[in-house]
Amino acid sequence: MRVQLKDGSFHEDIGYGNADNQKHKGAALEIAKKKAVSDALKRALRNLGNALGLTIYDKEYVSKTKKKRRVKTTPAPKAPNPFYTKQETETVP
Repeated sequence: MRVQLKDGSFHEDIGYGNADNQKHKGAALEIAKKKAVSDALKRALRNLGNALGLTIYDKEYVSKTKKKRRVKTTPAPKAPNPFYTKQETETVP
């Protein structure tokens, strides 16, 4: 797989995948192909560095850049939808 950026720089790598305990050959091939593509993409992207979020696995980096969590506030209740509220219907004699 080849990953190319807008500036023309690129990285290439190969991925591998397997599928065990599948009932059908087609299902096994599909899963193996998906795993291989995912592996190749990860391997190619890791060469492009921290700009692509590859530091999420680095515990030291994450602990330095961890943001404080914001306290969630409850939003104001929404007005009821007039189309779904009960309305009295007039009966014609």
